[in-house]
Amino acid sequence: MLRPGAPWLQLFASSLAGLARLIDRHPAYFLPLWIVAYWVVVAPAAVRPLWYDELFTYYVATSPTLEQFIGRILHVDLNPPLGYFPVRASLALLGDTPFAARLPSMIAFLLASLAIYAMARRRLGGGYALAVMGISWSCGFLRYAVEAR
Repeated sequence: MLRPGAPWLQLFASSLAGLARLIDRHPAYFLPLWIVAYWVVVAPAAVRPLWYDELFTYYVATSPTLEQFIGRILHVDLNPPLGYFPVRASLALLGDTPFAARLPSMIAFLLASLAIYAMARRRLGGGYALAVMGISWSCGFLRYAVEAR
């Protein structure tokens, strides 16, 4: 039976405390790991077929002429117009795929997460800032990171 004062438990607790100090002092070492984890989670979901709402964005972004593009922004879909420009650019650069249509949303969500991290780091420190960023990903908002809307 394990006792609360067991040497292995003290060693484990001291190792965790050392890791926490390292994360607090140098969160920039761990931030890339969080970013890689983000892409590992959202990239597989980004290749599924586009669904109903996303098809409006796709339809507007793939307009063949600038005149049709502006006309579709004004008359087809009533979302704010600036979101269509990054989707159009992404489709032009990466090809006609669901991933390319969703990439601007995934990048925007990551940038918002990094803004949350920066604000939390100033107030709470690096370790807590990484935790805040992870908590923001764990609620229901992460599914919007892979929406082409």
